[in-house]
Amino acid sequence: MEKDIEKRCCELAEKRGWYYRKFVSPGRRGAFDRIFIRKGVVLFVEFKQPGKTLDPLQDVEFWQLKTHDARTYVCDNLKSFVSILDANSNP
Repeated sequence: MEKDIEKRCCELAEKRGWYYRKFVSPGRRGAFDRIFIRKGVVLFVEFKQPGKTLDPLQDVEFWQLKTHDARTYVCDNLKSFVSILDANSNP
């Protein structure tokens, strides 16, 4: 289910002109799933099954990124992802 949400969101982002990549941070567990970039805006997105929350390592990563003013999101459905893209499309 999580992979399906992630796939659909990536397809939508690409159609809207966002560049995206799987985010891998060797030796660091808790890294978010994807990075999306468009017109200088960088988003870190963790995809979850509906109703699921971040695990403890992801929660630490989320707050570390937020501390540095990173645009960091947790997404469990396509509708919320559309809202994320819409909110970040006009820097």
